[in-house]
Amino acid sequence: MLIGVTFLASLICAFIPRMVRPLFALAVSLFALIASYYLFTIKTATWDLFGLEKALRIDNLSAFVLLFISLFGSLIIL
Repeated sequence: MLIGVTFLASLICAFIPRMVRPLFALAVSLFALIASYYLFTIKTATWDLFGLEKALRIDNLSAFVLLFISLFGSLIIL
Protein backbone atom coordinates (compact mmCIF):
# COMPACT_ATOMS: atom_id res chain seq x y z
CA MET A 1 0.00 0.00 0.00
CA LEU A 2 2.68 2.50 0.97
CA ILE A 3 4.75 1.67 -2.09
CA GLY A 4 1.74 2.18 -4.32
CA VAL A 5 0.91 5.54 -2.76
CA THR A 6 4.43 6.87 -3.15
CA PHE A 7 4.71 5.52 -6.71
CA LEU A 8 1.43 7.16 -7.68
CA ALA A 9 2.56 10.41 -6.07
CA SER A 10 5.77 10.36 -8.10
CA LEU A 11 3.75 9.98 -11.29
CA ILE A 12 1.50 12.87 -10.26
CA CYS A 13 4.56 15.02 -9.52
CA ALA A 14 5.54 14.76 -13.16
CA PHE A 15 2.38 16.60 -14.20
CA ILE A 16 1.94 19.29 -11.55
CA PRO A 17 3.62 22.74 -11.61
CA ARG A 18 7.17 23.03 -10.26
CA MET A 19 6.18 25.34 -7.40
CA VAL A 20 3.75 22.78 -5.98
CA ARG A 21 5.98 19.69 -6.35
CA PRO A 22 7.98 20.09 -3.09
CA LEU A 23 4.84 20.63 -1.02
CA PHE A 24 3.08 17.67 -2.63
CA ALA A 25 6.14 15.44 -2.14
CA LEU A 26 6.40 16.50 1.50
CA ALA A 27 2.71 15.81 2.11
CA VAL A 28 2.94 12.33 0.60
CA SER A 29 6.14 11.60 2.50
CA LEU A 30 4.57 12.64 5.79
CA PHE A 31 1.51 10.52 4.99
CA ALA A 32 3.78 7.51 4.43
CA LEU A 33 5.58 8.25 7.70
CA ILE A 34 2.31 8.44 9.65
CA ALA A 35 1.00 5.27 8.00
CA SER A 36 4.20 3.38 8.78
CA TYR A 37 4.11 4.59 12.38
CA TYR A 38 0.52 3.34 12.59
CA LEU A 39 1.62 -0.07 11.29
CA PHE A 40 4.56 -0.01 13.70
CA THR A 41 2.26 0.44 16.69
CA ILE A 42 -0.54 -1.98 15.82
CA LYS A 43 1.54 -4.78 14.20
CA THR A 44 -1.57 -6.16 12.44
CA ALA A 45 -3.72 -4.35 9.91
CA THR A 46 -6.90 -5.72 8.37
CA TRP A 47 -8.87 -4.26 5.51
CA ASP A 48 -11.83 -5.27 3.41
CA LEU A 49 -11.30 -5.22 -0.35
CA PHE A 50 -14.25 -6.17 -2.55
CA GLY A 51 -15.73 -8.33 0.20
CA LEU A 52 -12.47 -10.20 0.86
CA GLU A 53 -10.87 -9.50 4.21
CA LYS A 54 -7.10 -9.30 4.10
CA ALA A 55 -4.67 -9.09 6.98
CA LEU A 56 -1.15 -7.69 7.11
CA ARG A 57 0.94 -8.96 9.97
CA ILE A 58 4.46 -7.69 10.49
CA ASP A 59 7.03 -8.56 13.11
CA ASN A 60 9.12 -6.10 15.10
CA LEU A 61 12.07 -5.97 12.70
CA SER A 62 9.91 -5.45 9.61
CA ALA A 63 7.94 -2.72 11.33
CA PHE A 64 11.13 -0.96 12.43
CA VAL A 65 12.64 -1.15 8.94
CA LEU A 66 9.43 0.23 7.41
CA LEU A 67 9.37 3.08 9.93
CA PHE A 68 13.06 3.89 9.34
CA ILE A 69 12.67 3.92 5.55
CA SER A 70 9.70 6.28 5.80
CA LEU A 71 11.58 8.54 8.20
CA PHE A 72 14.62 8.57 5.92
CA GLY A 73 12.45 9.43 2.92
CA SER A 74 10.84 12.30 4.84
CA LEU A 75 14.25 13.65 5.85
CA ILE A 76 15.45 13.53 2.23
CA ILE A 77 12.43 15.55 1.12
CA LEU A 78 13.18 18.23 3.69
